[in-house]
Amino acid sequence: MIFWKINRKVLYIIGCVGLIILCAILFYFLYWVKTPAYSLGIIKTAIEKHDLPTFEQHVDLKSLYSRGVDDLMKRELGDSGDEDNTLVAGLVSAVKDKAINTMIMQTEKYVETGDFEKAKQNSKDTENLAKNLSDRVNTPNLEYKGVKDTQKDGKIAIVTITLYNKQLNKNFDFQLKMRELGNGEWQVVEVANLVDFMDAEEKAMQDKLTELNQPVENDMKKIFAVTNTVQAKLVNENSFFPTYYIHYQIDFTLPDQDKQVSKVDGTILVKNKEQKVIVQYPVHIEGLEKNYTDSTYRTDKIFQYFGKSTQSLNPFIKKEKQIAKDGIDNYILDFEVQKLTLTDGSTMELLNKLPEDK
Repeated sequence: MIFWKINRKVLYIIGCVGLIILCAILFYFLYWVKTPAYSLGIIKTAIEKHDLPTFEQHVDLKSLYSRGVDDLMKRELGDSGDEDNTLVAGLVSAVKDKAINTMIMQTEKYVETGDFEKAKQNSKDTENLAKNLSDRVNTPNLEYKGVKDTQKDGKIAIVTITLYNKQLNKNFDFQLKMRELGNGEWQVVEVANLVDFMDAEEKAMQDKLTELNQPVENDMKKIFAVTNTVQAKLVNENSFFPTYYIHYQIDFTLPDQDKQVSKVDGTILVKNKEQKVIVQYPVHIEGLEKNYTDSTYRTDKIFQYFGKSTQSLNPFIKKEKQIAKDGIDNYILDFEVQKLTLTDGSTMELLNKLPEDK
């Protein structure tokens, strides 16, 4: 009797396990294989196995890239109706189809070969647009970490996947819009949050750059310090038609006599009242070493550098034309130092992009 009771218990346990396995199998074939997440797994496997036909069945590349370019244009140009933006939008539209074809061919070659280099094309303007989209999304530094969430609405689903940025050591949400196919599987047609994703990634990059540059920037200010707001005026250098250059004055001190600066490289930024950069010009200040031997040199003495913009305000670009109309006093000028060259030949320089992940 005891033996029978033990056997019944074993049979019961085996039966329960078998029922669980059966339910799992039914779930897999009746539900999981028909979910957007499963189709993403098919896409991942197709890339790993270089199975282009399966990949293309589950990714509508034309729709994906077309909407991506539209989102990128909207992000860069906005909806202001600015005539300059309208002109740029027209130029981009002129090469949009070729650019999309370039990106499709690059993607197809990458799936087939698994090599980004072999996927490159030799086109120019279309290649630039394709590369811009890839660079802005920071594609090479992203790793797929799995599905986070799925929201279905009829035959449309939004699948949130986690992408890990190796440079930033940070996860980001990437939302894929998918549509159901006739066989119950799903196809990627759009990145639903491309602009928000790019904004979040860009902010994280800028925050990381600021963090990495802060110690160097603090050290730079100890030997070259801008003391006042940059002063500026507009000068018309053509007697026949308006050709306005921005003449500016940068006030600075050389606080450390032991570490002597010979050259400064930076940028003059012209911003509107909302702190948005309208135009910017490179600045190169040379010959600073002579100030240290001047009899009037003091660590707190204020020196002046006078310069002018490398280009005149373009009357055919509305925002630059507006500067001439409003007057430079209605704008904010900043001088950002990027690099210092010392008299001993050493340099101090801020990073302008994150170091590549090793």
